Amino acid sequence: MLEEFIPVYDHLRMAIQGVKNKEQGINDPWVDGVNHVLRQFAEILKSHGVEEIKTVGEIFNPELHEAVGEEEGEEEGKILREIFAGYTMNGKVIRPAKVIVTK
Repeated sequence: MLEEFIPVYDHLRMAIQGVKNKEQGINDPWVDGVNHVLRQFAEILKSHGVEEIKTVGEIFNPELHEAVGEEEGEEEGKILREIFAGYTMNGKVIRPAKVIVTK
């Protein structure tokens, strides 16, 4: 069932991030409402043992992350960007995070 819910959660996050990127500082009740739904969704996932895998700034770990690209950077193997979030459930990876790492 989580395999069906996680993409919905991800798309909600991306929709809100897109609005925030376009309209910094604008107070919109619709955005506030969707943010509230997103927080509730996150709380429900967490109550079932689902946690997001940390990415940006972390050292690449093939057990948690899937590298989908590389870019030049100061510290080799450090995660620069997250393409898709990854999740664990009760400590077990249910989907690795897709990331861009330094080479």
